[in-house]
Amino acid sequence: MSGYREGSAGNTARDPRPRRAQATRPEPPDDTRWHQGTPRAVGPFEVTPESNDPELVAFLDRLLGDLPAGRRVENRESLVLRWWRRPDESAPIVAWFDGQRAGSNRNPQRLAATSTRKLNRARLDRETELAHLHAGAVTRDGVTVMILGASMSGKSTLTAHLVSEGWSYLSDEQLAVSTDGRIHPYQRPLTLRSESWPLFAHIPEVPTSNDTDLPRLDIPASAFGPVYHGPALMPDLIVAPDVSVAEATVQRLTTARTLEALIGDSLDLERADQVGRDGLLALAQVPSYRIAGQDLARTTEAIEALAVEGGGDAPRPPVSVPAGSGDSIRSTTAMAWLFGDGSSLIYDRVSGVVAVVDAAGFEAWRRADTLAVASDTTPEQLDFLRTLGKAGLLDGAGI
Repeated sequence: MSGYREGSAGNTARDPRPRRAQATRPEPPDDTRWHQGTPRAVGPFEVTPESNDPELVAFLDRLLGDLPAGRRVENRESLVLRWWRRPDESAPIVAWFDGQRAGSNRNPQRLAATSTRKLNRARLDRETELAHLHAGAVTRDGVTVMILGASMSGKSTLTAHLVSEGWSYLSDEQLAVSTDGRIHPYQRPLTLRSESWPLFAHIPEVPTSNDTDLPRLDIPASAFGPVYHGPALMPDLIVAPDVSVAEATVQRLTTARTLEALIGDSLDLERADQVGRDGLLALAQVPSYRIAGQDLARTTEAIEALAVEGGGDAPRPPVSVPAGSGDSIRSTTAMAWLFGDGSSLIYDRVSGVVAVVDAAGFEAWRRADTLAVASDTTPEQLDFLRTLGKAGLLDGAGI
């Protein structure tokens, strides 16, 4: 469609309805005096909080205080998180990050949530040599636990509880992953939803009631307990909390199911490409468990018991099948792995489609070109190949 309205192209009649004047966004005067807080390191860059209100600078310093202090490293990018309190104190506080407007709100706590999301995004965009997961992690006595889970799965609440029990905080929301599976700490403020606040009534920074109608609150993790400031760590245990069911259960995950969860929680796997796949493959072979239940104390007990048990024997390297070539019915962007526990996963790096199969499914994928034309291929094998074809993992026309 051209976008023209019905009628003559030369029709210049005006819309009789009055037009609303374009609102002008307020800007701080050129002579505004800015007070700077402590520079903080966030992955490959540093961020300096500043405001025309010293109280807001103190608020931001406290909010970001668990991040490592910036060292003014040569050639490291330096960004500014600026909050402007307007002369009319009833007017919203306005935030800028990296020179771009980043929101406004009368409530500093609401603006804090917006600002920390900007930090998360900036770290993700600039840390291109690593893969990133939507995950949390804690460490204690040489044991590191990574916590997987989508939003509302209880990940941040569990992380906060473990920190309050003496585990050291790495992150509750975003972890960078090296090619060998090591995870890098990101000591961002811990985000707690309002329904979790009563569980932490003993923490002074957590409100006892929600008079301000905040859906969530960003709180420095040090308010709950210790914060880790060391090198990247290899997890010894991976847990996936599930608060959707009340009954407490612990279920060991296969390597393929763990890899499926890691792929689902990846924030930039397509961009990270081989580095990301290698990192997730290394993590997938860490002992992993789904821990269901709504009792934090019991979940914590289960994690501590699993941490004591250790990971057992070192996993065997997976058998892999590369993507198909131009003359293969296997997708040219899909690959498959067979793990030591007999589980297998097929993954298309472009479409993101994942299929968890058993050893027989892996063998059928590996021999897909032969099975598609062989006279002794069973109906079950053909049905399986057709299912993979419908998912885009095989060329369905070749079956």
